[in-house]
Amino acid sequence: MTRLRFHAKRRGPAPMAAKPPAKRKRTGRRLEDPIHAAIAGYLRIALPRAAMFWATINEGKRTGQEQGRILAAGIKPGVPDLFVLHAGRLIGLEVKSAKGKASDKQTDFADELRAAGACWHIVRSIDDAYAALKGEGVPLKVRPVGL
Repeated sequence: MTRLRFHAKRRGPAPMAAKPPAKRKRTGRRLEDPIHAAIAGYLRIALPRAAMFWATINEGKRTGQEQGRILAAGIKPGVPDLFVLHAGRLIGLEVKSAKGKASDKQTDFADELRAAGACWHIVRSIDDAYAALKGEGVPLKVRPVGL
């Protein structure tokens, strides 16, 4: 059965063209966002008072002018999602989904961090963050439930 529609300029019905498949609507969220939030929540309760963490939000679409401004201010491409500082030791945590891979810019930044004496890990869960930080000698106050 052919569906009909009417054109404003043409009199009478015209056959309706098939619609292209709908594109997946982007929500602006990344697959890593819930993992990132869960790890940040865990770090809030698990890190000792002698340690601190912070996030560096470094993604998103920007105009050329905004991109130039933040690059001039010192923002570097490939910065890890989270940093932990404990006993003078800096640890970068790059949050990825189950199948996510580090970009070339992220691995280049990881190489720079390591050359400067810092550490860098890819983490896909709270358990991964726990293992990475324990491996770096951070005395965490709380173990994740699954371990």
